[in-house]
Amino acid sequence: MDTLDPLAPAGGAPGASDGQFVSFELAGEKFAVPMAPVQEIIRLPDVARLPLAPPALLGLANLRGRVLPLMSLRRLVGLPDLAQNDAARAIVIHCGQALGFLVDRVLSVLHVEPGELQPAAGIQSVVQTDCLSGLIRRPGADGHDDLLMVLDFDLLVERAFRGLLREPRQGAGEPVRQETAPTPVDSDALSQDLRMVSFTVAGQEYALPIEDVQEIVQLPETITALPQAPDHVRGVITLRQRLLPLVDLRSLFHLGAPDADAHQRIVVVSLPDCGPVGLVTDAVKEVLSVPQRLTDAVPELLSRDGQLSEFSAICRLDEGRRLVSVLSSARLIGLDAVREAAALTGQSPSSRPDAMESTMQDQHNPAEVP
Repeated sequence: MDTLDPLAPAGGAPGASDGQFVSFELAGEKFAVPMAPVQEIIRLPDVARLPLAPPALLGLANLRGRVLPLMSLRRLVGLPDLAQNDAARAIVIHCGQALGFLVDRVLSVLHVEPGELQPAAGIQSVVQTDCLSGLIRRPGADGHDDLLMVLDFDLLVERAFRGLLREPRQGAGEPVRQETAPTPVDSDALSQDLRMVSFTVAGQEYALPIEDVQEIVQLPETITALPQAPDHVRGVITLRQRLLPLVDLRSLFHLGAPDADAHQRIVVVSLPDCGPVGLVTDAVKEVLSVPQRLTDAVPELLSRDGQLSEFSAICRLDEGRRLVSVLSSARLIGLDAVREAAALTGQSPSSRPDAMESTMQDQHNPAEVP
């Protein structure tokens, strides 16, 4: 991920935060944000998408070893997406925690005199007035005043995530709060590796702890459909003399219609109080062995009040270029859709570690999983 060279302030002492604003463009209009909470400006990074997340969340990115939620500012204010281009940038702002906001274009850093900052009441914009904390009015080169609207990013995030930010909102003149230092972890715990089975759904990589996976089987040609079943339920199959309901993860996560493909595999998991359920994936990739130090919890903003509870962690692989979202089998039961599928058979939980060991004994070529 490339970080932009620091932008030179248009006035005032370099690096000073008082009166400094970062200006940017959105849908042809000019906006600004106080410099104090701005941590950096970066080019658009690769993101790991999280299904069932708020629409404004583009996904998670790796920012020098830290998981960064990346938001679409256009979606936050109700504008349609813009085709990606080289001018787009992400402004990393501290809103209780570091968040990235994708904007159309970053313009410059301004030094604003007190008299140039005015209330934003009554102004017409692509953004609702109550999302503006002020208006910068300054003489333009053509003799007309330049207007820059100061966006209230804290308010936008609170609305997108239903007011779940824990820390109080930060004023323009307050210093940036430092991230809370992580709790020290025992060195022996850090040396332990997590073993997981990774798979893909709609081009995104996910994983499940290997102890939660009973076995992996090929998607059969014949699946018994169930009348009036939810869209995410592909049907049932017979596996080892018992019925196995199939949940299509593409449909469950609203990632488009499932594709019939020779590489599709069923990952069989046993959910607490529900029994075995088959998760239909696009392809099984490999068995991962990931050091604890490369595993981060889901960012707090995304995990409060049960949001995205089906995700237990994010793994940073290949020096952060590859982010793998780890699903929790136990938390999947919190999804009504999975519970409905599991209830179709009325089977009690059963584990088959012997079958799992047999299925996974050769994962160097995942396409050959039976």
